[in-house]
Amino acid sequence: MKEERKVQLVCISSEMKAGLRPVEISKKHNISMPKMSRSLTELRKLGCIEKKGYGSWTGNYTVNITANITIELIVDEIDFGDLSIWGAYNDTTDNNPSPLVIENKGNSLVDISVNSTALFDNEPDNSSYFQFKIDENSGEEGAFDLVNSIMSWLDMPITGSVIAIVQLNYTDSNDTAEIDINVSSPVDEVSGDKSALVLFTSRLGE
Repeated sequence: MKEERKVQLVCISSEMKAGLRPVEISKKHNISMPKMSRSLTELRKLGCIEKKGYGSWTGNYTVNITANITIELIVDEIDFGDLSIWGAYNDTTDNNPSPLVIENKGNSLVDISVNSTALFDNEPDNSSYFQFKIDENSGEEGAFDLVNSIMSWLDMPITGSVIAIVQLNYTDSNDTAEIDINVSSPVDEVSGDKSALVLFTSRLGE
């Protein structure tokens, strides 16, 4: 075996033992792949390297990752009690009563929109007598985008909807938000029990 060939084989063997792949050795030492292949075969016969090879490239594969968009109200009802006096008001900011609490049960960031049926007979549309805002849930601060979420009182949308919570997180320890509600008794409102159905709709966060 020519001395030059011996030197090349020793070089390839050393590089292989150092953990380099054949293609890397080929580029590093400017050895063509056909010559590299012959050298590897020769080294295996001599017992200088392990008898293992490198397979051809695999075919193309498609990996589908599906976003699971699921939300759940873990506190789903508020009872404001008696607001019989015109102009009387109450809200949930003091946790008496407790605010609504929503949780992201999926595997992706979500944006959540809100709208509601009318609460008062004399206020069938959006009004300051029925408002909402978003707040952080104690112990899970930073669970959503505070800048772009509705953090100040806004008239509850009766017609249409608004995006209330932006990019609510899905990590179990940090995936909830509070929805505070503020109600005031309108002047001349007919007495009786009042109720409204608040609807939350989620979509993939952008």
